[in-house]
Amino acid sequence: MLLLRLLAVLAAVGAARGHSHPAAACLSEFCQVQLSPDLTLRYLVLLPDGHDGDDFDQEECPQCRMTVQLLYDGEAWVGFGVSHKGEMVGSHAVIGEPGHSVGMYYLDGKDAQYVVEDPTQALENPAIDFIEGQTILEFTIALSDFDAGMSSSGSGGGSWASLSLTGRSTFIWAHGNDGEAKRGYHGSNRGPLTIENLLTLSGSEAKSFDEHIAPSKSSWVAHGILGFLAWGIFAPLAISTAKLADCEVPAFLQEKAAWVSKRWLYIHVGLNAATYTITVIVFSIAVSTINSESFRHWDSGHAKMGLTIFLIATFQIVGGYFRPASGIVKRASGEEESEEGEDEANNEEGAEAPATKSTKRQAWEVAHALIGVMLFIFGFSQMYSGIQMYAGRYSNSSPAALLAFFFLWMIFWTGVIFGGTLYKLVWQQKELERTPDHRGIRTYLLAVLEPFMDSARLSSLRQKGEKEMPESEESEDFAAVNGEMS
Repeated sequence: MLLLRLLAVLAAVGAARGHSHPAAACLSEFCQVQLSPDLTLRYLVLLPDGHDGDDFDQEECPQCRMTVQLLYDGEAWVGFGVSHKGEMVGSHAVIGEPGHSVGMYYLDGKDAQYVVEDPTQALENPAIDFIEGQTILEFTIALSDFDAGMSSSGSGGGSWASLSLTGRSTFIWAHGNDGEAKRGYHGSNRGPLTIENLLTLSGSEAKSFDEHIAPSKSSWVAHGILGFLAWGIFAPLAISTAKLADCEVPAFLQEKAAWVSKRWLYIHVGLNAATYTITVIVFSIAVSTINSESFRHWDSGHAKMGLTIFLIATFQIVGGYFRPASGIVKRASGEEESEEGEDEANNEEGAEAPATKSTKRQAWEVAHALIGVMLFIFGFSQMYSGIQMYAGRYSNSSPAALLAFFFLWMIFWTGVIFGGTLYKLVWQQKELERTPDHRGIRTYLLAVLEPFMDSARLSSLRQKGEKEMPESEESEDFAAVNGEMS
């Protein structure tokens, strides 16, 4: 019986070869779509008992079924599935291998280990055979079962894809090369299929996957290059400038270090502004390109992390602009300490010098630094996942050389930022112990190290310094430091 049925399919295909049925009612006869030069799709929509095309206008029909036939000119494994965005990962597909079984698989990743058979999905009359030079896969499935289990974020949750009788439905297809009966890598033999109306086959468009994504390649290249410029160059430079502005350096670098130390705040702000401006451009390119590809936004982990970085970076920029004032002024008359309204007020001639930074300013500096480092780590992760995604889309080879350069580059900046910060703290404490009578440096280091030292230790060091320098000199030191710390 199976042989007779397959021969009937071949006869029908032969009669219809060379043309499709754009206006055919897919309820009474098979509608046909040419997916690739070697692969043809034929399908028939089966309505629930008691209904026909004249009295049935529901967009979604969980009780409806669909009979699918895939015909490949040659002998190879074939697959056909439903996708919410036209890509493999996160989809369900029926895969058949000549001489073996037909099954429903969940596509949780691109490697073979992530293509997992789902025995809970019921296929009616699944069959695959190789007859007269053609591989023919046939099965019938309820539309609700074809949708089942497929989410936008992989297994375990997300927005559910749905087949629609009168709205857009998105499928995926793939097959091996001729002679590859055992399931393996499909190469370029893959692609999405969109059908605007399953009942009439109107608005159908089948593309190879390369054709589907090729127009976006230059946009994603720009997205990646600008992303690396922002988070692989400008962001670590901005962090390093703030962390290492007053660090002790070798003699041959002292002149340049002094120049940077005087202007570090302007450099830091400028680099952060450049990072954020480029991030806005990178974010806009991604949103625009995903729109042009007709994919859904925020489905992948990369997209969600990109949105997170964009929002946190916006918060960081706004927080830097509205930072709290830095000083608490020590009144000469012995009055209680009060906060200055603006950083610049502390530098006015005749103004009292602050003994220490305000609690709000210290808390802001800690939060600002932690968020900056967090953004650096997020950016590192985002660039890595971006390289992997690009390679998966546009190349069949592993981007080993690019990843090697990327990791060496980011290891360098990680060492500069974290190693430099540790060195600076150790050097500052040693300098504090070594030069208790050095004018200016002692008061400066006490102010810098205050957030990292307990109050008893800080008080002891202050008392030690007060015994070794006149009070007038100490006040001058505070005034000198005030201009640098604002």
